[in-house]
Amino acid sequence: MKRRIKGIGVDFEKFVADRSLAPVFFLVIYLIFPVKVSSIDGYGFANQIENNESLFHPHHLLYNFTGFYLHQLFSSFWDVNILHFLKIVNAFTAAFTLYILDNILKIRSVEGRSRLLWIIVVASSWGFMRFATENETYILPLFFSVSGSLWLAKYFRNNKSVYLFLAGFFTAFAALFHQIHFFWWLGFPIAFLFYKIDFKQIFTYALPALLVPIVYLMVFYSENAHSADHFFEFLFSKYYSGSAELSIDGRNLILTPINFIRTFLQVHGYMYNLLAQYGLYVFVLVGNMFCFFMALMKIRNLKKRVGYRNQPFTFAHVCVFILQLIFAFISHGNAEFMVMLPFVLAIILSDIFKNSSPFLGYVALGMFSWNMIFGLIPLSKSDVNGDSMVADFILNQDSTTNPNVFILFNRPRVKNIIDYSTKHEPQATLIYIVDFKSKSEVRSFIYDRIKEGKAVYTDCSQRPKTVSRASLLVDNQANAFEKFKRQNVDSVEAIAGEYYLTRLYID
Repeated sequence: MKRRIKGIGVDFEKFVADRSLAPVFFLVIYLIFPVKVSSIDGYGFANQIENNESLFHPHHLLYNFTGFYLHQLFSSFWDVNILHFLKIVNAFTAAFTLYILDNILKIRSVEGRSRLLWIIVVASSWGFMRFATENETYILPLFFSVSGSLWLAKYFRNNKSVYLFLAGFFTAFAALFHQIHFFWWLGFPIAFLFYKIDFKQIFTYALPALLVPIVYLMVFYSENAHSADHFFEFLFSKYYSGSAELSIDGRNLILTPINFIRTFLQVHGYMYNLLAQYGLYVFVLVGNMFCFFMALMKIRNLKKRVGYRNQPFTFAHVCVFILQLIFAFISHGNAEFMVMLPFVLAIILSDIFKNSSPFLGYVALGMFSWNMIFGLIPLSKSDVNGDSMVADFILNQDSTTNPNVFILFNRPRVKNIIDYSTKHEPQATLIYIVDFKSKSEVRSFIYDRIKEGKAVYTDCSQRPKTVSRASLLVDNQANAFEKFKRQNVDSVEAIAGEYYLTRLYID
């Protein structure tokens, strides 16, 4: 049934769709509900940009560089907190990306109501929502990749070589903001070869990609960024250093399907706590299950468009989807490498199916309400765990000549919160629990530090049993602390449960 504005006789859905108001609505959502306690990288990037250091990370070369100069520009007019500013930049970039997607769907002749619902589905997907409200590197490259798809759509409509050149430029430029978007660029020429598109046109698309090695070489040979002996060591420094790896094992098989689902819906162990504590969440869950059930019932009503198999534009994005998913799989199912998948799927499925509004209506309502209630709203109010509590405790300690020792479950995040929050390095030694190979090694270390007269603290001994990626991959060596007398010195009721900071004594 058409919704009309009372007294005006205007089709409300058509009014919203024709004026591309959905991106504006989601911009407001992203600005109102930024994540309260940022990720490891969120604090790390903000600290580096604020201090004008490490502006070039090879894995996402231009993110800090761009953030630094944007902040320099705006701070000359307004005094704005760097971390908040970078979240605002990502929120606006996310809205512009949705606007570009809307234009792609217009060019592909997707009717207004379906186009509006596709935008809501993509904008509500958890992978996109969580980074649109965070200081992370995944929204800016997506903006450029989707821009490349817009120019490709224009090329297939008007057959102008300049559009193909611009498609190649934007998809290549995206890789300068994150290397994962190389596969978006690569998917297009694979489709061109499959459809036997003229080699001259393939060359036109590929030519702008020369920009990428040129920029990398410029950074590599610049005075401040030459941090490796060889260019390829610099280019793939994350893999050379071991901070990122490619492999296939049991983790890939477990985490890939989990994180694929999480790309669309927030799924986390803390949801059990919300359901147990607040009855309202149970009603929301039941309502969402009803929406998704009704969506399944509407799938059979979907009808395929005539001639969709002969669409090189659609097939190009099928190639992109497959390449991105494969790389995410061999990267231990990395959820960050799936952020673009809702956009690619929207482009593909909107080309394949017509009469999709009844199905999309239930999906859009279910995804938006689920990810707002279980994701954006709680994360904008509280920390998931106790890392910010631990960081505050360390920052509030008096400096001593015999620094306290902290054995931490997530040392990188605590350290980055501390570095961002103070200009002075606190007198404390922070130890990462994963650096210990066994429980006996943990115990020996604690005995030695206490005998030296140091106070030893940990947040590893009483962690809530919450299922998360970290809990699956990190052994908190909880049994190693049972031999010691323990005193809780601080605690916080986080979203995932009660977290404690404990001081250890020799019993």
